[in-house]
Amino acid sequence: MNLKLNVKNINEVKADPKSTHVMEYSFPGQEDEPVRITYKSIRSGEMMSFLSADEEGGSVNARAVFQRKVVKIENFFISDESGQSKEIKSAADVLAIPLVPDVEAFIYAVFGRIYNESRLTEDEEKNSGGDISASEQDS
Repeated sequence: MNLKLNVKNINEVKADPKSTHVMEYSFPGQEDEPVRITYKSIRSGEMMSFLSADEEGGSVNARAVFQRKVVKIENFFISDESGQSKEIKSAADVLAIPLVPDVEAFIYAVFGRIYNESRLTEDEEKNSGGDISASEQDS
């Protein structure tokens, strides 16, 4: 039996895994210096690798998505109490920062963008515009 489906492009699943997107995120109080995040989208069928089981059935592991999909980070610096500064350039650098609410909010904002884009239809993706800041998304 030959299954026939009504789809526009049967090769759609073969999306270029090397293509990247860019978003900007502004930490509260630092809106004039947004952080730029370059990331890859979740490809078809890849979502299952990000699921983790729990008592309620399961959920998407936001930190795993963040770690595997963020390609690079620009304009992100942290300072300690003594004033020593460190540039954050990768997902691994972010995940190594002690858990603080601002960093967790950053991780989940980036995860949310990546996750939501994976759920867009082809037309929605074309109209989404690549460079939307986190603050623009909420309006």
